[in-house]
Amino acid sequence: MAANGIAAPAMETDRLNDLLVVVGRDRSRQAFATLFHHFAPRLKSYLLRLGADAGAADEIIQDVMV
Repeated sequence: MAANGIAAPAMETDRLNDLLVVVGRDRSRQAFATLFHHFAPRLKSYLLRLGADAGAADEIIQDVMV
């Protein structure tokens, strides 16, 4: 738990949700970049564990994030 008594994962989820709203509302490239840098490595790791090669994983990530 953080010093304010809120669990860190909940704070992170709230931050990501806020960024998603900003992308949808304002078409913010900066907010999208933050989301991309958060999710892309996680997606790539997951896809590689499923057996995708690195190139295919990168293409899938591009499609998913669009």
